[in-house]
Parts: sequence; structure tokens; C-alpha cells
Amino acid sequence: MSTDARKLAEAQRQGWRMEHGGRHWKLFAPDGVTIEIVATTPRRASGVEASIRRMRRAGFVWRDG
Repeated sequence: MSTDARKLAEAQRQGWRMEHGGRHWKLFAPDGVTIEIVATTPRRASGVEASIRRMRRAGFVWRDG
């Protein structure tokens, strides 16, 4: 499983709801307010990291390593 897939699985474990639509995933935070949209094929790794940063502001916890 790729690191990005593990992050999505961890988000789901932490209560984030995920919906797939076309080329994007919509991730709904447990707070019921925050929605993050993630492309399924990001052009740059920095795009995924930017999504993770925004998700962290809404309570997502990812510990590298």
C-alpha cells in the first residue's frame, strides 16, 4: 500500500468520511464542517502534502515514521 493510500486509510479510521467522484476524493472531516478535495492522480507530491496540511488543521493526525 502506498503512503498516500495509508494516509487515506488512516483518515477514514479517524472518522473522516470519503466519497469518490470522478478524478477526486472528497474527504469530510469529523467536525462536520471541513471538506478536503484530493485528486486521485496528483501532478505533484506537494499537492498531496498540501491536502494533508489542511486536513491537520481540521484534526487529522499523521505521524511520519
